[in-house]
Amino acid sequence: MKQEYTISIYTENELNLINKIDLILSRRKIRTESLNISLNEIEKKYRFAIVLNETDTVVKNLILQIEKTVGVLEVYSNTAEEIIEQETALCKVPIASSFKEAKAEQLLKEYGAKPVLIQEDYAIFEAQGKGQEINNLLQELRKYDLIEFVKTCRIALPKSNEKPIGILDIEKTSTQKHSNNPFSNHSNMVFETK
Repeated sequence: MKQEYTISIYTENELNLINKIDLILSRRKIRTESLNISLNEIEKKYRFAIVLNETDTVVKNLILQIEKTVGVLEVYSNTAEEIIEQETALCKVPIASSFKEAKAEQLLKEYGAKPVLIQEDYAIFEAQGKGQEINNLLQELRKYDLIEFVKTCRIALPKSNEKPIGILDIEKTSTQKHSNNPFSNHSNMVFETK
């Protein structure tokens, strides 16, 4: 049975990594709900957060394939119950009769939206919440001649207090110099052959 998963991918700053991951998803005909790329707790490493609706088997196979991609350090999946998620939306609404009647303003308060900018003829509000809450706000605001609306992709963290298993190893290797190579200190040396 399909359910919503958030796939977290820890990566290097690798060129064309978005294309590589997109190719894996499109070959498997997997539709993504959202994609977010951000910095994370490990210096100079990135976290992709991909939201999709798939079966457990498809997700496990997808993770195995993504892990083989050059530049990918670790991949994890979480169900909706295992994460704390957040999205942010900005909405521009006209200051017209609907605002004078306070209907739209009351609606924005119900969703916890805060004013960001108020002009003579329009106002911009910021709302935060789960994806479905933001989508519901959008549907309601359409009744009040919504001018513009934009929302971020999902950001999410697992509810668990533990770091993913391999992340500690990634932190160690990213801070250590590669001293196993006996020639690493002789990068300018030219090797002669007889």
